Amino acid sequence: MAIRIKLKTILLACACVFASAISWAQFDDTPPIKVDQAERQRLQAILDAEIDQGQLNSKKIEQHKQKEIAAATLGDFAAREKNLRAWMQIDQEGAWVLRSVLSNTERRAEAYEIGLSIIQKEKQPVAAARMKLFVASDYVEDNELAKAAELISQAEGVIKTMPRSGRTGEQTFLILDTEILFYLTKSRYALKSGKLADAIASSKLNKEKATYLISIEGITNDRHRFMGRLNYSRVMQLLAFLQTNAGLYSDAEATLRETYLTMKKFGWNENLMAEFFGTVSDLYSATGQYKDAFEFAKRSEKIILDIGLPIGSMAWVKSQLRANLALAGSDQWKAALENFKNMDLALSKTELKTSIAEQPSIRGMVYLNNGMNEEASKLLSSDLEWNKTNLGPKHHQTALIEGFLGVASAGLTQSKLAKEQFESAVQNFTAPEALTGDFNETALHRKQKKFIFQNYAKLLAKSAASNVQDAETLFKIADQLNTSSVQQALAEAAIRSGVTIPGLAEIIRKEQDAKNEISTLTSYIRGQDGAEGAKQTPQVINQMRARLKELESQRKELKAQIQKGFPEYFQLIQPKSPTHAEIAQQLKSDELFLSIIPMDEQTYVWAIDAKGNVKFHSASITEAEISTLTNKIRKTLDVAELGSKAPNFDYASANLIYKNLFAPFDQEISGKKHIVISSSGSMAKLPFAVLTRTPYTGLDPSKAPWLIRDVAVSHVPNARSEEHTSE
Repeated sequence: MAIRIKLKTILLACACVFASAISWAQFDDTPPIKVDQAERQRLQAILDAEIDQGQLNSKKIEQHKQKEIAAATLGDFAAREKNLRAWMQIDQEGAWVLRSVLSNTERRAEAYEIGLSIIQKEKQPVAAARMKLFVASDYVEDNELAKAAELISQAEGVIKTMPRSGRTGEQTFLILDTEILFYLTKSRYALKSGKLADAIASSKLNKEKATYLISIEGITNDRHRFMGRLNYSRVMQLLAFLQTNAGLYSDAEATLRETYLTMKKFGWNENLMAEFFGTVSDLYSATGQYKDAFEFAKRSEKIILDIGLPIGSMAWVKSQLRANLALAGSDQWKAALENFKNMDLALSKTELKTSIAEQPSIRGMVYLNNGMNEEASKLLSSDLEWNKTNLGPKHHQTALIEGFLGVASAGLTQSKLAKEQFESAVQNFTAPEALTGDFNETALHRKQKKFIFQNYAKLLAKSAASNVQDAETLFKIADQLNTSSVQQALAEAAIRSGVTIPGLAEIIRKEQDAKNEISTLTSYIRGQDGAEGAKQTPQVINQMRARLKELESQRKELKAQIQKGFPEYFQLIQPKSPTHAEIAQQLKSDELFLSIIPMDEQTYVWAIDAKGNVKFHSASITEAEISTLTNKIRKTLDVAELGSKAPNFDYASANLIYKNLFAPFDQEISGKKHIVISSSGSMAKLPFAVLTRTPYTGLDPSKAPWLIRDVAVSHVPNARSEEHTSE
């Protein structure tokens, strides 16, 4: 049954996505929020004031509460901890706050002890439910999802039966704040369980509740108001993070800007905004704005250290992971390596036990780009085995690590092994069962895949001239590199469109359900990686692995059904690179197909004619050099508004591009009436007709040796587009 996908609608939707992505307001117009001198002196006086031990406990408790707000606002961690430990001796609320503070330090284990102790001792069901949610949130972050789920379920039972309001304003405020805490924890759990849509929906509902909470904060005391504002900021930051993960970048930016303006209204200073700036860093990294991402990661780190949290604390580690990602994204490989070394050294001196600092997909790439092939191979081999065993051999994360291993093997001159690893990785990146749209592909994901494909292409290019199979594989790899970066957005738009097509909708629903369950199982299994022996659940893990295999088989069958029954839709979500022969079949006898793939160190060019003859050339010109030449040409083309002041056309750059990329195929071009050129990136901005076949120093354009004088020229973004163009 043939179907027609509304490509124009899908492309328009994609264009809107990318148009909004490049029009964000920048966060560099957000000046630091500082405490004025008078307020600082007032807060310091509160901190310095001695507590009269002879007065009633109620008076002492109130003074401790004021000291807590003052210490948090001033960012004085040492004074804050000292006050909280004294407070908890006379009132359990002090222990509550201390637990929250310690959970962001290297003493996270103590935070768990305090939290679990409070749960056991607390007599009030609602209060016990609140602490269960706080502890569950930490369990989620530490990938202890089974423990988190149990506590969330217990808390939910209490929350469903508690009254909607209390006898006093303070009680009413805490009831609503507890609901917010519940949805906040539930959203975090949903995210870790692979249910991104559920997490976003829960967070949007929570945003409404949190906004209402701060609008009625006048009904309670200062301490509760401070707690409510903290929870509001956490809700908003989580929503922005979820929107970033879903690729809703414009929404994430708007959420963060709204959060910042509200924090400003609160009168907060930067000491309370470390996680906010970390979330901004996440947004910028996801969209490839690595310089900004790094600056905000360092801004977050500075706050963490300024408030007294030590190097090696959990909060500090998170800031380093963000910095590592930004450094890798911006190709600052030596700086990234140094940052990893510093982080490892700091963690070796603390009590914090966490596996998140390993960051193998980033660390491995950093090692490879620093020539540390042996170190990368050791790290990645271990991680690959874990991924194969726990996530499955066809999981996208497994493919990524195996691709990096291929780069390491090639660097160690183990060419045969490298080809096997590359081929396995590429198959899993592009196989039908590897459903496009499983996860939102960020700028870094694209960069990592490009790094793997380029290194595979570099290895194949060494033998492509003499090995027909390697030449064919190289062409397919190059076409993958040449595929437009909007492919994932196209696929996701196609999935949304397909949901309305009779027969296809049910298959898509089943496939999406299987995908979500796989994400849930994967997240839990991954969380067991760094768990200590007592925390591991081997029997549960084995059951989950068996279920993963069942689901993978189901998804493969569902994809086969889509491919057979709805081929046009399938080609849209899972495009297949054509072979030399398939391209040749689309060409007329007087046509020539040229595929141009600029890379970091060289550019690959193929010429294919209607008879299936193939010629390959590796040009020494790089992607960066081509981009520079293209921009120079554009500056002398887009000059209509300059009139007589317009510069002369840049014939030299036009000929330099032709000389490097086209001249090696002059024999193949001779006699042809039409050239179809496949290329993307910066070359998409270049009208190939204006290339000059020989050097020209004249001023009369009518006498220039334009390529268009000899042959008609058309452009397609990749080789697979040629098939559709020629139909």
